Amino acid sequence: MSAVKAKLRELGYLLGISNSARADKCIAKDERENRGDFAFADKVLAAQSAASVKAPKQRYKLVDLERLLKQHLPLSILEIGSGGTTPVFAKYAKETGARVVSVDESEEWAGLTAQMVAALGYADIVEFVICPKRIDADKMEARYEGLPSEEFDFVLIDGPALEQDGTSYKLAVCTDIFDLPPPKVIAVDMRRPTVDAIWHRLGNVYKTQLSDILGREARVGLSYFSVFVRRD
Repeated sequence: MSAVKAKLRELGYLLGISNSARADKCIAKDERENRGDFAFADKVLAAQSAASVKAPKQRYKLVDLERLLKQHLPLSILEIGSGGTTPVFAKYAKETGARVVSVDESEEWAGLTAQMVAALGYADIVEFVICPKRIDADKMEARYEGLPSEEFDFVLIDGPALEQDGTSYKLAVCTDIFDLPPPKVIAVDMRRPTVDAIWHRLGNVYKTQLSDILGREARVGLSYFSVFVRRD
């Protein structure tokens, strides 16, 4: 059955009628209208391995993040899960003087990310912190141990990796955010269970904008991230 579903998804995409195809068309139109917004994303992907096979939405993620930063103008940023988004934060920090802390469980991965950031011209701007991860299979919760506890203006949740000892825990909720002082803005990279948990537990504190990818909407300027903006 899974093979049949995969074929149907592929056919729907080729015919341009699937949600994914509609989103990719909107992203392509966005680029035609705002070509300059995509320039840095291309530099980041060129610095990553296998950049040529990146899906349009993975490329657009970097564009959407840069737009979010310009909209909310944070002075302190916590990235929970290092990776392709780290150079976007580094570029923003160099331009604005903002502080960026990037947390990951893998020293090797953080090192590779730091090398990529440096190759793009942003060495020594991001503070990398290595924290062990813990996944509670019974509670379906994932978190980092020893996460920085100070208040940040902007927090991106894309970690820890929801895999341990060869087992996937994609339904686990990333719970670090509930132990942090409430940031002004929370952005979540997919992770629907985490988005739902934040909405249910902090909905009275934050205004919520669900990712247009998760919400299956398609429009120019679509929101890649689920975004929570604190009610002040």
